[in-house]
Amino acid sequence: EEEEDGGEEGPALRSEAAPPVPVPRLPHVGTSFLVPLTRIRECTDRCLSIDVPVIPSVWPLRASLSRAAGGPGPWSRIDLTVDIIDAAGLPPLLSCGPPGSLRPAAP
Repeated sequence: EEEEDGGEEGPALRSEAAPPVPVPRLPHVGTSFLVPLTRIRECTDRCLSIDVPVIPSVWPLRASLSRAAGGPGPWSRIDLTVDIIDAAGLPPLLSCGPPGSLRPAAP
């Protein structure tokens, strides 16, 4: 039998199950989290920032994904920082990307 799906061809969309709860790999650090892939894939901005909760309660980490200046395309850089460092204009705790996309460390 065929299901009615509003006249469109193809199977009806199924609702996705909730993602599994992440297992902490470093329990003494307490930084296990998930980011929905659709949030990353559907972002059209040049930058996307994601707050990463940390336990015990301290300032959350912030992961920032950025693209090359040319506009939409693949993410070319990831920076890891905390709000207070970002607000002070200091370099990130960790940067990952092609050599041309990384800023030099502050002296």
